[in-house]
Amino acid sequence: MSDIRFNLPSWFIAIVAIITIAMAVRVSADEPAKAADSWPSFRNNPQLTGVASTKLATKLTLKWKLATKDGVPATAAIVDGHAYIPVLDGEVWCIDIATGKKVWTYQSRSEVPTNGFLPGFKSSPLVTKSVIVVGDEEGLIHGIDRDKGTRVWTFETGGEIVSSPTLAPAKPDQSPRIVIGSYDNILYCLELATGKKVWEFASEGYVNCTPAIAGDLTFVAGCDEDFRVIDLNNGEQKNILALKSYLIGSPAVIDETVYIGTYAGELISLNWKTLERNWTYKLDESRPYEIHSSAAATDQYILIGGQDKKLHCVDRATGKQVWTLATKGHVDSSPVVVDNRVFVGSKDGSLYEVDLPTGKVLSKNFIGRNTTASPAIAEGVLIIGSANAAGEIHCYGEAK
Repeated sequence: MSDIRFNLPSWFIAIVAIITIAMAVRVSADEPAKAADSWPSFRNNPQLTGVASTKLATKLTLKWKLATKDGVPATAAIVDGHAYIPVLDGEVWCIDIATGKKVWTYQSRSEVPTNGFLPGFKSSPLVTKSVIVVGDEEGLIHGIDRDKGTRVWTFETGGEIVSSPTLAPAKPDQSPRIVIGSYDNILYCLELATGKKVWEFASEGYVNCTPAIAGDLTFVAGCDEDFRVIDLNNGEQKNILALKSYLIGSPAVIDETVYIGTYAGELISLNWKTLERNWTYKLDESRPYEIHSSAAATDQYILIGGQDKKLHCVDRATGKQVWTLATKGHVDSSPVVVDNRVFVGSKDGSLYEVDLPTGKVLSKNFIGRNTTASPAIAEGVLIIGSANAAGEIHCYGEAK
């Protein structure tokens, strides 16, 4: 058999090379901005475990603070020396974490309405290499250029957005996608680069939670009192379990187990494959204190706040109480774990630092009344804001 060779013109080879490089750059640009030491989304990863990987100084010092008009109920993102902070003032701020100076400001509307009101942000941002995604309180999802702080795209839903976006795993045959819930009762899957809708799933109640992801599945717990398992590829429901209670917080996933708190005051460990409960932990046997907090999940412990004004630490294997920490306000903030320390806010206005094995308070800093936001911890700093009017954003780190 003869050896057949094609002599392609050099211009054709050059064009193919350019297209190949462009495609590679696009895929790279849309990857999650997840370095080993960053906090790119609400609970730091698609499983929503609330565990940080940074090294944080033993003794924290206030590095800077910023005032807002309307407060900060959302969690910041921290990536590559910058914090991305959505505020109720109707803006997203990009802040240099070394100096506390604003790099850029993005408004929820291009023009301020005649009433002077800009829709605020209760959703926490997802930061990728090129685009930041976040939802506002009037139902608009925003894609923002990460470098410039300019609008890339918007997508309109039919209700307020408290849910935060989660990035789906990258696939070679799909453009990168995000999933996010809305108070119009719908879970949306959108293209990251364009905001174009891929699919939608209609539930029977507000989708308040941030969707967790494991493999090709996403998990949603909503105000329809159901836990749902949804196929990320097509938006079809794979399974459903009626929990008979509002589900306000977001699920955390480790392997085949999901951990979620309920409006009825229960922390549930659930096998998401079989929908069988492993265990149920009640905040209080005598009355159903609500849980608005999302759980933090480590190899050994599950931590969650409650409206009984306590932070609860539970053994992950058995569901037995390890310790509780009493505060003077509702603990709607979601705890974050770094090394053997836990950080959580309370509506008593304080940020608590707690020893993970023992529950002993290591430090306590006043942030501001109505501290419902969760800490973001990365690159050696902790950032948290207060949701009350004129609430401040605080950044803590190592003393210089």
